[in-house]
Amino acid sequence: MVIKFIFTFILLIHGLIHFMGFAKAFNYGNIAQLTKDITKPIGIVWITTGLLIIICVALYLLKKDICRRSKK
Repeated sequence: MVIKFIFTFILLIHGLIHFMGFAKAFNYGNIAQLTKDITKPIGIVWITTGLLIIICVALYLLKKDICRRSKK
């Protein structure tokens, strides 16, 4: 049970880090931790990836398997 929460926490933090890439691409603050320039199209990729990771965390916590086929 503890491992599930550790995994979820690490994955959630990773998803939130992707929002930093989006913020840097669109100049929503001074993010000194990211030293390379990020273009706006790549910023869109960063936020999309971050949102997908957050959705995966939510589905994992809700125990949803979107790949599972319904049994009839």
